[in-house]
Amino acid sequence: MQNLSVTDFIPIIQLPSVRNGALVQARESGGKTTLLVTLHSASCAGCREYLDSLAPLAGELDAWDGRLLVIVPGALSEAALVSAPVGNVLADEHCRIADPASASVIVADRYGHVFDAIHTGASHKLPSPRELEEWLKYLGTLCPE
Repeated sequence: MQNLSVTDFIPIIQLPSVRNGALVQARESGGKTTLLVTLHSASCAGCREYLDSLAPLAGELDAWDGRLLVIVPGALSEAALVSAPVGNVLADEHCRIADPASASVIVADRYGHVFDAIHTGASHKLPSPRELEEWLKYLGTLCPE
């Protein structure tokens, strides 16, 4: 696991989506603001509860040119057990971003530059949907130049 922190860049890797197995780029270049949510595991009740709390962000993602990627450590078959009310669920079989020891939320601009990184260890003290909405608004209004 790469513990991403403020000023890092999301790594340039592709992970398979549970929707159709297609590879999704973790870092977009010149694309959308990215919210990465990594789970402890597909079976973690606290992580699933947190995902459910993100449902209000559904309309905000498009409005502020953002995207949500939910990254599950493990095989695609394990990640397929997770249903997120919003966003794309990806499998990280080699734990290049997700870490079974820590749930996290990473907020990155359209170039993959990390503006906020919260790693929780065993707890689930992650940012509220309102805090993430504020990040979407802020990064969505920055000049793309």
